[in-house]
Amino acid sequence: GHQSVGGNILRGVADLAPDIAIIDLETAPASATGPAVVHSKIGTNGHPLEKIEHYEKLLRESGHEFDCALMKFCYVDIDERTNVTHLFDSYVSCIEEIAGDLPHTRLLHCTVPLRVLQPGLRSTLKQLAGRRVAAIEANQMRDRFNVLMRKRFAQHELLDIARIEATRPDGSPVAIQYRGNAVPAMCPAYSSDGGHLNNQGQALLAAAFLQLARLADPA
Repeated sequence: GHQSVGGNILRGVADLAPDIAIIDLETAPASATGPAVVHSKIGTNGHPLEKIEHYEKLLRESGHEFDCALMKFCYVDIDERTNVTHLFDSYVSCIEEIAGDLPHTRLLHCTVPLRVLQPGLRSTLKQLAGRRVAAIEANQMRDRFNVLMRKRFAQHELLDIARIEATRPDGSPVAIQYRGNAVPAMCPAYSSDGGHLNNQGQALLAAAFLQLARLADPA
């Protein structure tokens, strides 16, 4: 279950693994004779609780038994005002219920994507004046949610989108210092518009997605 960044990742999957069928539940039945990724857009951007409910409904009502499943929040689902703890608890509660009812489907997880942060004059002046910078604080809240995800779920269960996005091609981290804290940010080299993935970003995330799927393969 996903929205636009998930669509970016799936385009990368199509390029890297053309033998894998990509089936949209909204337009086609979930049937394939070989390896397949079955996907659907879920909920509405900016309403993460709605996305959780939609994801659960899809899994329960699709009529199919999937080997593994995961949902992805968008960066717009978390901003500087989000109650991260409540959102995380809601997600975990839903996942635990699904796991109990669908024991043959292995549930995987994603960290929340980040946005590019390139401090300009306005942002710098705000910080110098002691004012808050919403774009930086939004990434900070995304990072807090992602820390909870990393603590709760094992590495082999987690597609760590944020960590990949915040790592430069040379392996160094991307972060901005803000009020005494290092706030991770998306590497500009991976983005077409500061939030969505370009070809390089798509390839990186698609490779990680495919690796996670292979680790989760019951065969």
